[in-house]
Amino acid sequence: MFNTSLPYSGTNPCLILPYSHRCPQLPGVSKIKASAPAEAFPWNHPGLGRPTLMTRKAKELDKNAEGKSNEQGNPPRKDMTREEQKVTEQLQITFRFRDRREEKYQGVHGEDKSEWATEGHLALRAGPTLLTRTQDGDDGPVVSAYHLAQWLATNWWRIRTEGRPEEQDLDWWQSHNMIESANGFIWPNITIWREGDLLKITSEPTTEPSHLKYHGAHDGRPLEVTVHSFETTAQAFIESTIDQLEEAGETSTNLHLLAKDLRTERRSPALTQQREAEAREGRDPPYEVDHG
Repeated sequence: MFNTSLPYSGTNPCLILPYSHRCPQLPGVSKIKASAPAEAFPWNHPGLGRPTLMTRKAKELDKNAEGKSNEQGNPPRKDMTREEQKVTEQLQITFRFRDRREEKYQGVHGEDKSEWATEGHLALRAGPTLLTRTQDGDDGPVVSAYHLAQWLATNWWRIRTEGRPEEQDLDWWQSHNMIESANGFIWPNITIWREGDLLKITSEPTTEPSHLKYHGAHDGRPLEVTVHSFETTAQAFIESTIDQLEEAGETSTNLHLLAKDLRTERRSPALTQQREAEAREGRDPPYEVDHG
């Protein structure tokens, strides 16, 4: 079960927690059947020495990590605007990786090793509001962190910079709606975009015919989180996924290339300014890697 009293790692609001919910049978991917009892899932626990999601690289990239941590696990910043100061909700990603240390990759049903190595249970929150609740009452789905991390890294600048136009085209939805992580998994209908100094997040029910449906949250009305909490949490999640890949021997994936570009861009004021200008115009960075 969840243990929300476990300590955060530095400024990171993400934890690897023990698994307690059943795994949905997902199309086209080898999974444990939904009828299996909870004890059938060998998920990681912090007591086993597994890393929390704030890695050394993520800490180095968190340029705004100053002062003491607040109740949400993110530190106060000296440059926070009045609008940011009014917002107490922080974005939180909890991902419980499946322990693959005693398993051997088989490659069944077309599942690639990157997907296999990073499978686990996802829960996403904005403050106390759970955004990933399923209609079965679970707090989130079993998915691949690899695909979500790629989506976050690919669309980083547009998510944190681009607003929501009155009419959204397909390109906008692909950059801001989590369903676009796809790759055979059924993702929650979560949309994230910039408005003023904050990010707006909606979690709406899914209506497509499927064995796995999401309940949505907050009646589909937008919730607000700070841009800093998105950056801290998303970067930590990306770096943790890379750590998980490398433990499985996957050291040169598309995610590695995307994350390397992102680190370079975030360290460079000139590149950051360029990427933000592109994002405000609805343009993607000129990455030369496969983001699928």
